[in-house]
Amino acid sequence: MSLGETDANSGLSFPVISRSNTSPVRYPLIDIWRALAIIGVVIYHFVWDLSFFGYAPSSAVFNTPMTVFARTLAGSFMFLVGVSLTIAHRDRIRWRKFFVRFAKLVVAAAVISVATYLMSPQNFIYFGILHAIAAASFFGLLFLRLPIPIVLLTAVLMLSAPFFFQTPIFDARILAWVGFADRPPMANDFVPAFPWFGVTLAGIGLTRWFLPHTRYTTASAVPRPRHGLFRKGLVWIGQKTLPIYLIHQPVLFGFFFSIQYFGL
Repeated sequence: MSLGETDANSGLSFPVISRSNTSPVRYPLIDIWRALAIIGVVIYHFVWDLSFFGYAPSSAVFNTPMTVFARTLAGSFMFLVGVSLTIAHRDRIRWRKFFVRFAKLVVAAAVISVATYLMSPQNFIYFGILHAIAAASFFGLLFLRLPIPIVLLTAVLMLSAPFFFQTPIFDARILAWVGFADRPPMANDFVPAFPWFGVTLAGIGLTRWFLPHTRYTTASAVPRPRHGLFRKGLVWIGQKTLPIYLIHQPVLFGFFFSIQYFGL
């Protein structure tokens, strides 16, 4: 595929603006991975809601296995940001598509912040997974044409930095999102730039390394999902993760609230 005016691995310049309507390659496996991640989020929040409404002890959520589960889900989404960003803009930056998606993420993140602040001002979501995905998508563009070793080295540095540097200077919400806070303000969902942007950079670097070795270089070359309804369903879910993420908690909350209110 054409790389515009610069080689993808040269790191010498940014790609030219694309005026092509050609769609990037879509890999069903990535949609399935994303689907499994969002299903995991729904399961996690279902258990969280059980605890919140008193149907399960708090230990059902606040334990090591559930913490690992939640962080694995967050890591999956952040890694997939890098994977998708690389594939979508492999040959050139598709600016219109990028900013349409970026605007949706920013609006969705703002809605989450406002809604959670109205419900729980003390621990509202000021930099959760959607905020992190939006920021990683934006800053990830800067790494799409840098040499792969630099991208991966930066990923390692970002992943390890919070283990070596924390300071109360970053404890305020206006700075806590960076990831160096000693005691960040409470939040129901907190995905700071350090270390999580490092996961996205790992996705960018590894995908850029892997793509030249794959035999699927055009959209027509990628096999479509087979006729299995389960596989097709997962692919569909993987393509609808943002609306599912936004809708599932209000639905769950409404369900549990109705049970308590009507005494079911």
